[in-house]
Amino acid sequence: MQPSTADQSTTRPAPESDGEDLLLRLTREHRDAAGLVLALQRRTGSGAGDSVDTARELITDLVRHSVGERIHLLPLVRRYVPDGDAAANRIDAGQQKLEDQLQQLERLPMKGDFWIHLKIVDALVTQHAGELESHVFPALAEACPAEELRDAGQRAARTARTAPTHPHPHAPREGAALAAAAPGAGLVDKVRDLFRR
Repeated sequence: MQPSTADQSTTRPAPESDGEDLLLRLTREHRDAAGLVLALQRRTGSGAGDSVDTARELITDLVRHSVGERIHLLPLVRRYVPDGDAAANRIDAGQQKLEDQLQQLERLPMKGDFWIHLKIVDALVTQHAGELESHVFPALAEACPAEELRDAGQRAARTARTAPTHPHPHAPREGAALAAAAPGAGLVDKVRDLFRR
């Protein structure tokens, strides 16, 4: 028997590419999230199993992405991008809004308010990806050594394997505290996912 998409989304490691730098990885993840949102929007109003599975996959992927950005991207933005503290704080504030919406989305049945929150998630992801890819990533690519971006991409791939699969908006926001807390939250989430099946 093939595992369902929901089973795969909570147990499969996030895709990775050998040598993929952090900026390429995060850009790919933005595209993947946009694709999942579009797939859900095409089924607006549907509570069918495949819609539920896609919603779970979207939430899992966006949570992993958010953790990876906060652990690996924000310190580089603070260090290398002009006015990096302000940029990192803006990114983190956007991530907080997204996690709050994902938490709401996760709790709602797939009708009414779910679809409204999905539109909000779509707008937040689009705005986030646009700012990073248009402004932050080019500045970081210019200022940060390529080897450091490759190393950060590999670390982000490892983080994705142990990252939480559900929103934890009150977890540490970035850096060492988040890096220490994420695997524990990820383990708790994986156990939670096992009982959800």
